[in-house]
Amino acid sequence: MSGLEILVNLAGVLGLALSILVFILTRWERRRRLTLVLVKGDTSKFPKEIEGREEDQELIVLQIVNEGARPLIIDAESLQISVNQRSIRRHDCDWLGIDSIPVPLNPRTSCNVALYLESFEELSGLIEHSDLRKVDSPEECVFIVKASVKNIEGKKYATRHDFQYSALVSEFWNRNG
Repeated sequence: MSGLEILVNLAGVLGLALSILVFILTRWERRRRLTLVLVKGDTSKFPKEIEGREEDQELIVLQIVNEGARPLIIDAESLQISVNQRSIRRHDCDWLGIDSIPVPLNPRTSCNVALYLESFEELSGLIEHSDLRKVDSPEECVFIVKASVKNIEGKKYATRHDFQYSALVSEFWNRNG
């Protein structure tokens, strides 16, 4: 074998490896990805839903962000927030913004849904656990919170990180940093 034949064979192998790598990367880039983030908010972000109510109430807001390259249709019925092994589902309480989830949720866009902080604490059992007069340490009033939703094909998307909620100060933070 001459040096030129070896070079041609090497170029062919490298070309094949490069085409396989490009195929894998484009598939990975085009996958469907949702990011779910929990934050504390207020009713000012949902003017249509609170029309006619005077008071400004605190909310638990779930931000749903489509970070993938394809549009997704979210199944609003599958929406849930879990705390202390209890799940708060779509029909357990009033959710704000649930009817305004875009269909489909286009790439690089987001939407917000929320529930009242009072409902969240009551339905998750946090009121029972957080009698502030009986708390020995602040850690007793910190709870792990997760959220999940499915698309219409049944694929489940959940929060990547566990969020923590302190009943003492009514605040969320990302447990992993």
